[in-house]
Amino acid sequence: MTVLSGWRATLAVLAALIVLGLLVMAFFWLAALVSVIVAVAAFNVLLVPRIARRVRVPELLIVGCLLVILGGGGWLVGGPTAAAAGIVAWLLGVLGPRLVLRRFRRSLESAELRAQRGRPLIVDLERAPMGAARADDDSIVTFRRPQ
Repeated sequence: MTVLSGWRATLAVLAALIVLGLLVMAFFWLAALVSVIVAVAAFNVLLVPRIARRVRVPELLIVGCLLVILGGGGWLVGGPTAAAAGIVAWLLGVLGPRLVLRRFRRSLESAELRAQRGRPLIVDLERAPMGAARADDDSIVTFRRPQ
């Protein structure tokens, strides 16, 4: 068993404190990134569709502006690394929920169509595109059968 004393013990304690400080700092920045991702995902799922309908602009324009804000804000706060973190937050907070919701919507619609065969088909235009010039990528036409 080796016993550290004197300057070697001081050096070992200093190295342990530096490693501990780096771990705490990494945990802090990871927690900050996760909280930004959750905030962006909540904004994307809950507020972007309402804002797009109210202001009559495509959702794609709003989330594109959000990408610029997150990337530019990250650049101003911490340079290229924080800009990359802002872009990752956008990818996980905007594209992730959109892909999951689109897949869920398609599977739900196909299951509904399979379950209600033989009845007349009614087209529901509640989320139809707003116009030829303002078509929204996420707007779909759902098909429902009468109850």
